[in-house]
Amino acid sequence: MRERNERSSAKNVRGKTHRCDALQEGLPFLATVWHWGLSVLAAFVFLVLGSTPLAAREMNCAVFDELATLVHLSELFLDNVETGANPRAQKKLEKFLRETPIVQLRMQLNENGMNILSTPTASFYAKQQTLLKIRKLGGQFKAAETARKLRLREKLNTYREELVATPCLGKSQRVRGTAGSNHTGVEHLVSTEVASVGAISVLILGVIAFIIYDRISKINSRKKKRYLCNADCIVLYQDDEERDPFDAQIVDVSQIGAKVKSEVVCNVGEEIEVTFPDKKLVFPTHTITYDGWSILGTVLWKNGNYFGVEFENLMPMDSLKQLTSPV
Repeated sequence: MRERNERSSAKNVRGKTHRCDALQEGLPFLATVWHWGLSVLAAFVFLVLGSTPLAAREMNCAVFDELATLVHLSELFLDNVETGANPRAQKKLEKFLRETPIVQLRMQLNENGMNILSTPTASFYAKQQTLLKIRKLGGQFKAAETARKLRLREKLNTYREELVATPCLGKSQRVRGTAGSNHTGVEHLVSTEVASVGAISVLILGVIAFIIYDRISKINSRKKKRYLCNADCIVLYQDDEERDPFDAQIVDVSQIGAKVKSEVVCNVGEEIEVTFPDKKLVFPTHTITYDGWSILGTVLWKNGNYFGVEFENLMPMDSLKQLTSPV
């Protein structure tokens, strides 16, 4: 019994090795397709993005960072006005506004294709200046009352959303929000570079995916292709050694399974071992000898004197050719 278990374990290992070999048949082709696809995509991205001056993109991102800082400091100051938190927020915002004039911000926005934010930025900037003056002259409570009346918290969030929707890239084009969007009528910036690269990327990846799918489909079809044969075999029960083996005949076979004919029909779900004895082919000039081998499987169906078995591992192509040999 131990000897048989060791033999079955060894066959399992061989079966898994053969299955890996079969699956790896298509890997070089798939790797080549993927490599060339990524190379083409990378080259296109380089050509498109490389055509934009680096200084322009850095300037664009610098403006974006300035506006993000303005929003952050304004929120801290508004928290200070409403709750008394962040006691240094007022001085930080004053310093930022003093060092970053609105005229400078608007010029940078227009130069970098972000002029859609020019007017909202000027309005938001002016409201922060107003709130700072009221905080100085009227104190915290007066400033808090003014902030509520002007709905500055809501306007700060609105401006932040417009800023977040702005890409930190080169020259951009304007695209108006659709009727179903959350900000109907609000203009957003979509980089022409991003749009171009995105469209080409989708196209290239789509072609690569189709080629890979087609290749995998062909590999799977080859594995499922059935061949007529007339090969004698012996069937053993894997989980019940007390039951006697019986003779059978393979009438058609593929890499994934076979149709078996026998006077003894296995029940569906039973695990079996199909063993093929040594085979010798004698030709006028030479003789070919095949060593005996076996393969494990599970019974999937039965009908009369026939039953179908699904192999636990892919049958090696050499073994398949041996069974389907006309001699």
